[in-house]
Amino acid sequence: MDSAQGWFIWSKIVVLGVISVVLPLITPRQYTPLEPEDPSRLNLEERASIFSLATFTWLDPTIYLANRVPHLATQELPPLADYNRVKSLVKESYPTLDVFSGAKKRHLFWGILRVFRKPRRISFSRAISDKDRVGTDYYQVVAMLVLHVLAGLANPLGVNQLLRYIETGGTSSDIRPWFWVLWLLLCTMMDGMALQWHNYIASRMVVKSEAILTQLIYDHALRIRMKADASGTVEDAEPALPLGVVVGSGEPSGDTGAECLTQTEPTNSSESQPHKEKPSSINIVGRLNNLVTTDIQSITAGRDWLLPVLYIPLQVILSITFLYWILGWSAFVGLAALLAMFPVPGFLASKLSSTQAGKMKAADARIQTTTETVSVIRMIKLFGWERKMSKKISEKRAKEIRWVLRGKIFETIIDELNFIIPFAVMLATFGTYTFIMKQSLNASIVFSSITVLSILQEQIHLMLGITPAIIKAKVSLDRIGDFLRNTELLDEFEKKESDHNSSAIDSSDIGFRDATFTWSATTEGAEAPSRQFRLRVDGEVLFKQGQINLVVGPTGCGKTSLLMALLGEMHFIPSMPDSCFNLPRDGGVAFAAQESWVLNETIKAFPFFVFYQTLLTL
Repeated sequence: MDSAQGWFIWSKIVVLGVISVVLPLITPRQYTPLEPEDPSRLNLEERASIFSLATFTWLDPTIYLANRVPHLATQELPPLADYNRVKSLVKESYPTLDVFSGAKKRHLFWGILRVFRKPRRISFSRAISDKDRVGTDYYQVVAMLVLHVLAGLANPLGVNQLLRYIETGGTSSDIRPWFWVLWLLLCTMMDGMALQWHNYIASRMVVKSEAILTQLIYDHALRIRMKADASGTVEDAEPALPLGVVVGSGEPSGDTGAECLTQTEPTNSSESQPHKEKPSSINIVGRLNNLVTTDIQSITAGRDWLLPVLYIPLQVILSITFLYWILGWSAFVGLAALLAMFPVPGFLASKLSSTQAGKMKAADARIQTTTETVSVIRMIKLFGWERKMSKKISEKRAKEIRWVLRGKIFETIIDELNFIIPFAVMLATFGTYTFIMKQSLNASIVFSSITVLSILQEQIHLMLGITPAIIKAKVSLDRIGDFLRNTELLDEFEKKESDHNSSAIDSSDIGFRDATFTWSATTEGAEAPSRQFRLRVDGEVLFKQGQINLVVGPTGCGKTSLLMALLGEMHFIPSMPDSCFNLPRDGGVAFAAQESWVLNETIKAFPFFVFYQTLLTL
């Protein structure tokens, strides 16, 4: 019936192929902005066809423009796609990662995994709607890795069948050689396309993860108490007695405002409150700087965690299966040799993990000291403390370098195992096949098995090479997760069973009533005496609005702490049932920090030197 139609049947096949395959591949997709009320500039990627996405031809206009001009300005680059903007990424990821946005308390890794497991707005179909979302990132990565494995093992299969056909003269196979030549060509092309698409999706996830984590860390930094460290640094700590107490007028001041603030004698808490302690190992400023730089870079470097989880095991299983098909049970001897030597890299990997954690803690301490030194560099120069501070920073750096040296030693040993283990596996496999099984090696067996053994060797190199990066990424994820979960928060972000009664003071008044404040909710002992400071306001103290209010007292009595407590930077401890403090924020709040004269002007501008210079000019 079909043969009777002749060329007409082939015409229908061509038309059907164009309509069903070619047109969907080259037709631009319909674009629907994520925020129709505030649409952004269109990025060509958002409307690119499937063929254009696969071949990146949507970037051709930008490449042609860059070829014609000596310098391509930032404004001439394609605009950022709306689904790649930080605002969209935060809106999509915070419900999964940020506990203050409703996320569950889980490890940060599982949260990121859930973010990129969600369907994306971009689709391979022409129309895009809320109900039409396909192509999740991690599903695509997994599919491309599996395709990469299958296409990679298809090459030795083609080599084996082609050489066997040549050896037997075609008597053992009905498949012609041209089929295996075409097989090798198509499998190589498919292998390359799968690998490149995997790299594209993985790189996009890395950039998004970096933006999300950076924003998450900065947002959480605004919630933490800057005087606070992570919990768990003191054992059996008990509340310290107040070192300084600020007392208001005994009677409620009402409209008269604050009458006076006085100070009581400090009490030596180290004598009256002996307790077991250990110094804090957390440096909040240095740690924060490290989190948004080194740790995020370590996380992005460990982006290929799916390789040892999925790609390498699947590649090894299929490779051993192929070797068993052509070499018999000698393939299992090679597998046994591989498994026997594999605990050694595992042991070294665990040591490298602990070394990386120690190195990051030492780096936190160094950055903390350097940041504090730079912030008061004028004061250091004034008092001649350059050598002292330089020695302090050098000691921190020397401790960090010792950890770096230890880590490099472990990495070098792991690199050497990259060459020892594959050679031992190949020697065990071929030695068993020839000396024990008494089999001969022909061309079809040798070339195909060498190809598969080369694939196994690449997997071992990949496993041992990527392990340090994944370990560093895991350590960095743990550090960021610990920062998000265990740092002490401001009182307004802490979940309490009963908050202080802010209604005890009129909502429009500014002041305190029988309030006690500390810099931290936990006491850290004599190593950090500033953490033991307690600010106590007895009675009611109200500030007059629209007027100048003076807070006077000797140095260290708590004048600045009073303002910090009013702003909510200190930990509130109710001392009475009606204890409270209030600062209306409806109209906004501004705080101008005091500045020392040493930092305010140069030493030459000090009034004494100005007067001395005036005398010289007379």
